[in-house]
Amino acid sequence: MTKAKKAISLIVSVVMLLGVLAVGVFANDNTGVAENGTIALSFDKASYNAGETVKVTVKLTTDYYAATVSVPVQYDSSAVKFVSGTTDSTLFGAGDATKTVVNDAAAGGKTYVYVGVLPQAAGGAVAQKANGVVLSTLTFTASKAISDTAAAFGVLNDQKTMTNLGGKLYVGSYKTSDVASTVYTTGQKLTFPVMKAAAAADPELILTEKGADYGTVIRKDLCTGSGDYAGCVFGIDTINGENIEDYVTTKAGSIEVVANDQGNMTTGATILLKDDSGKVVATYVFIYFGEVNGDGAVDGTDAVAVELHDAWIETIDEDTAAYYAADVNGDGAVDGTDAVAIEAHDAWLETLPDQNVIAGNVNTAW
Repeated sequence: MTKAKKAISLIVSVVMLLGVLAVGVFANDNTGVAENGTIALSFDKASYNAGETVKVTVKLTTDYYAATVSVPVQYDSSAVKFVSGTTDSTLFGAGDATKTVVNDAAAGGKTYVYVGVLPQAAGGAVAQKANGVVLSTLTFTASKAISDTAAAFGVLNDQKTMTNLGGKLYVGSYKTSDVASTVYTTGQKLTFPVMKAAAAADPELILTEKGADYGTVIRKDLCTGSGDYAGCVFGIDTINGENIEDYVTTKAGSIEVVANDQGNMTTGATILLKDDSGKVVATYVFIYFGEVNGDGAVDGTDAVAVELHDAWIETIDEDTAAYYAADVNGDGAVDGTDAVAIEAHDAWLETLPDQNVIAGNVNTAW
């Protein structure tokens, strides 16, 4: 290592870790000109579960030419564990020298990660008035659930001032863009906002463009009597190869389609609505019109089930997927006319209307 590089390395270590300044290139700013800036922390999520990755972005904004940077980012070591930090800040252009250091020294029950950026004039560095420049993105792992990021993270408030010369140099200043000029270590007024990410949207089952065009229906007031389901979905021809996932979706979280207890994607199949953590927040049941018993076919056995119901011999429970699946003529009743229609379909005498047509009728009748 050359003497020049050793000197730079020494300055980086001293400035970033101790806030003690080298003599000759640093000076106090006694001009009285206000210099303002912010060092903001932002997060990729509003809250975290234990074991999740936490991304913290450190951004700098100044109304002056930013000089040497050393930001002590505090974190609650009981809540998160530091993993790594990026070192590719563009604050000084191609001449950047950025380093992220973990300091385990206690400070108010917290530990810090220092984010430091030191310009190298020989590398073509040019100072700028920072406009939301990313200093580093820090990665942590949550040790426990975090609902308030501001309680777990912050910037240590010990800025060097004329009345606190023993404080830390967070962001020095230049009077011009020349990084070889004097670095002023006091006179800056910095604030340290901790920006909370917007809370994730609640998952909601909605139609895809294909589902809306076809006439698929989501009802949140049917099939809810048992308390097992948040509603039902109908108007998808799964027997002829259509996939439920192509017709319904969610903008937040995810869905999972599960076959019925006979292994079929027909009446009784379920759509699980999950949040971002994978937790099921609602379950919808699927209805295939004419397929009453869940065996994956519309045939005579379904007609018999409807006939027995109509004769009060073996009734189908009301407000269930099977009950609505039996109403193939969409008149708002389950009776002998539905049994006749299913029988005619099974005998190839008169096929049932398409699933979307029945869905439209049922949606109106019920």
